[in-house]
Amino acid sequence: MAKLTCIPDLNAPHEAMPTGQAAPTIGSTGGGTAQSLVPDSSGPVVQLQKVFPYQSYFSSTLLEKAILPQFTNEPIVRASRDDQIGVSGFAAQLHPSSETPVAVQFITGSQQGESATVILKPGQYIRPSNGSFSGLRWGLPFGWLGGGVATLLVFRAPIAEGNAVPLDEIVFHRARYLIIADANPYTKANPNWPTRFPWPNAVQGAGSTSQAGSPAFQVKPSRVTMSLVLNSLTAPALMRMAFTGTSFDLQNVDGLTITPLDRCIDVEWPSRPGTSLAYPMIDLDNGPIIAMGGDGAKLTLLDLDGALAGNYVDCIRWGRM
Repeated sequence: MAKLTCIPDLNAPHEAMPTGQAAPTIGSTGGGTAQSLVPDSSGPVVQLQKVFPYQSYFSSTLLEKAILPQFTNEPIVRASRDDQIGVSGFAAQLHPSSETPVAVQFITGSQQGESATVILKPGQYIRPSNGSFSGLRWGLPFGWLGGGVATLLVFRAPIAEGNAVPLDEIVFHRARYLIIADANPYTKANPNWPTRFPWPNAVQGAGSTSQAGSPAFQVKPSRVTMSLVLNSLTAPALMRMAFTGTSFDLQNVDGLTITPLDRCIDVEWPSRPGTSLAYPMIDLDNGPIIAMGGDGAKLTLLDLDGALAGNYVDCIRWGRM
C-alpha cells in the first residue's frame, strides 16, 4: 500500500507570457517542451529536475481559453513527460521548493509493469510498494494550469524517507479578463475562475476544444496579483469584480445545484503617476475574493466610472495545496 505524507511548499512564479504572444504548441520551441537536467544515478538519492511551461497564459482574444493543449486520455501531460527514467529506487518525494505538483508513474518488474499514475504535491513523499521500482515516468498532471520548476527526489535505499516543511504558495492559474460597461443586467462571463483540477469547464484555444476532466485535487486560493493593461488613466477609476456560480451559490436542496446569485467586491485602480507608462498592479490577499471560486465560477469585471470598459486585467492566482 502506498505511503503518502503531504507537506507542500513553493517559490515565486515565472514571468508571464508577453501581451499578444501566440500560444506555444506541444513540441514547439517557444516554451511548449519541458527542460530536463540529466540526473546522476550513482548516489543514494537521485535528483530529477525539470522546468515546465505554465499551462495558462494571457490572451486578449482567448481570455479563459488561453491554456496549452493537453490530451484528455493521458494522465501525464505529453509535452512535459519524461519517459522511463532509468533510475531504480524504493521511494520518491517532490521537493518542497517545487513550484508545481507532478504526476508520477512507477515502472516495476512485475507482470503488471506499470503502477497507476499518482499526483504528488510539493513536499509529498510516496513509497509505492514493499519492493523497488526500476524506473518511472513523470511530468505535469493532466488538467493542471500552472507550471514552473519541479525537483523529484528518488531514494535508492529501502529505509529512506522524506521530511516535512511548512506549506507555501504556488501559481495555479493565469488569465486575462475583459472589463465591460456596468449595466443591469450585465452580460456574464463564461466559467473562468476554477479552484479544482482537472477543471470540468476547461476549453482550449480558438477552436474551443474541450479539455475538461473530473477534479482530482484542489487548490485553496490565497491571493490574486492583478495588472490593469492600461497606462493612461488621468484619475483613479473604480472596477467591480462580480462573481457568479461559486461555492457560495450552492442550493441547500442538494448542495450541488448552482443558484445564479451575484456577489461582488470593488477595486480602485490608481491614475498614471507622472509620465510613467507602466501598467498599475495591485495584490488582493485577504477578504472575500480569497473564498471565491468553483468549477462553474464566473468572474465579470464591470466599469463603474466609465473609464475602463474595453480594457483588460491580467490575473495571476496563487494558492496552497
